[in-house]
Amino acid sequence: MNSLKSITRSKSALRPALALALLLLALLAPAVCRGVALTLPPSTYHLIANPFVGATDIESILPCLQTGDMVGLWNCSTRKFDFFTYIDPATWIDYNGNIGGSPACPPPGEGFVYYNGSGMTESLTLTGTAGSGAASLACGCGNFNLVSRTSPAVATYDDIVGAPPVIGSQLEQWTGSGFNIYTYTCSGWTPSVPSVLAAEAVFIKVPCSVQSGVVVSLVGPAVSAPGFGSGYFVMVNNFGPGNSAAATLTLSGVPGSPLMTLSGPAGSTPVPGGFQVSVPALIGCGSSATFFFGLGGGTQPVGSSFTLTASLDIPSTPDSLTLVMVASADPNDKSGPTGVGPHHYLMGIPVLPYAVSFENLPSASAPARRVVITDPLDPVTMDLGSFVFGPITFGGEVVIPDPGVNPYTHTVTSYNAGGHVVNVRIDAALDASFLSPTYGQATWTFQTLDPATGLPPANPLIGFLPANTSPPAGQGMVTYTVNPVPGLVTGDLITNSASIVFDANSAIATGIWTNTVIKTTPDLSVARAPAGQVKVTWADWSLQEAGSLAGPWTNAAVQVSPWTFAPPVSPKFYRLAAP
Repeated sequence: MNSLKSITRSKSALRPALALALLLLALLAPAVCRGVALTLPPSTYHLIANPFVGATDIESILPCLQTGDMVGLWNCSTRKFDFFTYIDPATWIDYNGNIGGSPACPPPGEGFVYYNGSGMTESLTLTGTAGSGAASLACGCGNFNLVSRTSPAVATYDDIVGAPPVIGSQLEQWTGSGFNIYTYTCSGWTPSVPSVLAAEAVFIKVPCSVQSGVVVSLVGPAVSAPGFGSGYFVMVNNFGPGNSAAATLTLSGVPGSPLMTLSGPAGSTPVPGGFQVSVPALIGCGSSATFFFGLGGGTQPVGSSFTLTASLDIPSTPDSLTLVMVASADPNDKSGPTGVGPHHYLMGIPVLPYAVSFENLPSASAPARRVVITDPLDPVTMDLGSFVFGPITFGGEVVIPDPGVNPYTHTVTSYNAGGHVVNVRIDAALDASFLSPTYGQATWTFQTLDPATGLPPANPLIGFLPANTSPPAGQGMVTYTVNPVPGLVTGDLITNSASIVFDANSAIATGIWTNTVIKTTPDLSVARAPAGQVKVTWADWSLQEAGSLAGPWTNAAVQVSPWTFAPPVSPKFYRLAAP
């Protein structure tokens, strides 16, 4: 019973049972009163749906349960299955180990997981009045809903949801060993249009809003150090619905030499604090342009910071990235959204850009032939359905994955690796299977291949990533974006770290990147009060004051709102600091 109890606690606790075969049953149940016969092999999972109107509990739709059978009901709040184990009629063990009655039946059209733990083949006949029509998305927009319909016999996303897809709509369909992921992009469904058999349970996510217009994204490490260099990307994406005109991209905010050194992208023109580069017209929704540039640490003082800003001269959404100078920087590191302040406060529901940097140190005695990066994402705080692979770079190569493609594979051919011509295969994937022990883990694998054989080179001194004696030949970076899940509250932490493995060496753990969520927005008002006084009102945040806009800012003597006082003769400025 211990193994059954452990499987109820979380997705990661499913590992012992996941060695068992998984089977998806497609239930063909028309919208009339008719039985559906199921043959369930022992020790197997079955993803099915409740097609019955009027059913009150699980036992009423599964009449032939055996001791050890389990039912997993999708929990919108925790984004996992809550498993219940059947013992005897009206006697179940819930996911916390408590003994109780039969779990409530999910509404018609919602799915559940059934596990045959009896040790024998089971035959179940489900009878009842099948539901049909558009599914009710009990988890709301922005969340995964486990749903199904019983008509038509082969349904589309439109049939199940009752509305056509929008950019970012997603459908995940079980294959028996994982999920096929279908994403609706500017060009339609990718990799193909999904079809769902009647009563086959699938995960569906409807986005709460649709991204549109031209969006600029600035991605790269958020720390630098004297003598330390890194690569950065500026991505310009057209999310439609129409075309975007040709434009000029301006990067600003780089301290001048010798404080920092800047290597602009090909075709760019230097301007004070950055560069300008021409962006071609982006024809059609989904088109994009990417620009790679390098920054060197120079002599910028340790402890200082500066903010890069990337913007276009046409209507668009700009982006910024704050870099902090540290005494030394790890070339194998993780960085994320800088947010506000030392706690990287996030306000609103931003897109979260992440980058993992890696380097074969200049002191290395051999090139790296194979590099594997793993990055486990937390599905409780990160919306895995919004995950998008960003640009991938090594040496002077920049690879742009197609948006929404998972898994992604690309081979860079005829790459000059220290005088040797090799191919470099890149395999990237996000494990989106809810029942997988590595659910939520993103993996990038770089493999050196001999162009003649298609196999790893026989010579151990031939590899795609040489010692980094001539940067950026020996360094690289992988990037991605993901959205926070809806429902996070002020104080919630979004943390992330990665692991990097060079060939057969031990894994290198990056630092942990943490952001703190703030859902309350600054609210500061200043108004006249009787007798020539001033009334200052604020909420949640800390009131700070300074004698000039340049600071220094200190906490105001009075920290209780509202504050009514006689204004000083000299100017005084006030602001709110994040909690």
